[in-house]
Amino acid sequence: MRHQSILAVLAVLCGMAAHLPPARAQLDIFGTFANNLTPEDVAMMKETSASLYQDDDLALTTTKRWANAKSGNSGAVTLIKRYEYQGMQCRTIKHSITEKNQDHSSTLNFERCKTPSGEWMLR
Repeated sequence: MRHQSILAVLAVLCGMAAHLPPARAQLDIFGTFANNLTPEDVAMMKETSASLYQDDDLALTTTKRWANAKSGNSGAVTLIKRYEYQGMQCRTIKHSITEKNQDHSSTLNFERCKTPSGEWMLR
């Protein structure tokens, strides 16, 4: 069950990059989302994480939170690292998601780099 939840969270987080329009094609392959995350949860996660990629002035460890009172799910995204790789600006972002009635959160780190065309691609 926990393994299935982590896979669902992974799919959601990968799909969140679709909020950044150029990355949409790369990430649509993950398909639909599972478990207890609602479309509203996903929209909140996308909106919350977008500024961590777009704002170059945010301090490391900046954390932004989201909560959906309707579904009972919540989470946070944290800017962990900003670096350059092969001439591209990159970010490490930590995503923590707590599903309704769970006493623990699932946490995943993602590294994405901005290509010359403006796409944020998983590294």
